[in-house]
Amino acid sequence: MDKAISTELVSSHPIASKLLSEFNSISEERVREALLREILLSCRLPQLHYVSRLIQPFLQRDFINILPSEIALSILSHLNFRSLCRAAQVSKRWHKLATDESLWRRLCLEQEYYLDMNSTTSNANASSVDLVPTSYALMQ
Repeated sequence: MDKAISTELVSSHPIASKLLSEFNSISEERVREALLREILLSCRLPQLHYVSRLIQPFLQRDFINILPSEIALSILSHLNFRSLCRAAQVSKRWHKLATDESLWRRLCLEQEYYLDMNSTTSNANASSVDLVPTSYALMQ
């Protein structure tokens, strides 16, 4: 429902208008919360779905974007390969953080991968590198 339509509906209904005015005049947070709880408990399922859709955008926060880079990198350091790749697709900031060399170095070391400097598949113009499991390198 459009905000203008909603405002018009409430203001044109005497009880709804008075209820909103009374609610806005309550200064105590606990009383406001208790009243909201009681109103929500008296709602039917379609009304609760509407409330859920209405408040969802207010609850979504990009916590990585508001944190300093050092803390964001620390959080991202707990992700596995797949999750880190997915995180890099969220936004430009997440991409910059998720492609940080320190994160990938840690993951490679944990999985016992190393950079194969003797790779026959890479050439001088290649922008990619070959990561080989340590156990494979020891067999050669």
